[in-house]
Amino acid sequence: AKDANFTGNWGKLEPEFVEHLKLLIEWMMKPENLKAKSIFGMELTGRTYHGYIKAFCDAFQSPEIPSTTSLFNITLHHQMRTIIDECIRDYHEEMKQFEDVRKSDFEAQLNRGYQAAKSQALGKFKSKKKIGNKRHEEQFLRILENEIGSAFTLTKSRFMSEHKKYLELKEMQEQV
Repeated sequence: AKDANFTGNWGKLEPEFVEHLKLLIEWMMKPENLKAKSIFGMELTGRTYHGYIKAFCDAFQSPEIPSTTSLFNITLHHQMRTIIDECIRDYHEEMKQFEDVRKSDFEAQLNRGYQAAKSQALGKFKSKKKIGNKRHEEQFLRILENEIGSAFTLTKSRFMSEHKKYLELKEMQEQV
């Protein structure tokens, strides 16, 4: 680093510089010095960050330079999608407690669970800090509501089928 004729050959780095570089890297990699990347206050996971980078790289692959509006839309979409995915995961986790098909009031309990889990997921979505305006939030809130509705339809169909099998099995056991 002191040699004006240094050509970039790593093997010719001065030992003192290499030692300081090792100390710097060691300090930078300590957990307390590592800060999570965040966008608009939302910490990103590796998967989410990868999604942002891929979307931006795709945008810059086009023959034209992307507009600020298209870059904003990429960020908006990925942020909203991340929040929706988190809310959907929480919804499914909440619905697990209503999987007991052996209860006599199973369907009513499943419907109550759906309303509670849906309300919780929508509340979480609304409470998250987001970019965009009210129109954007309403648009993605409808997407979340539709996805929760679709998930419930599939869940209810599967659980009702299992409940029916349970009742049939129970009836057969009672006849024996």
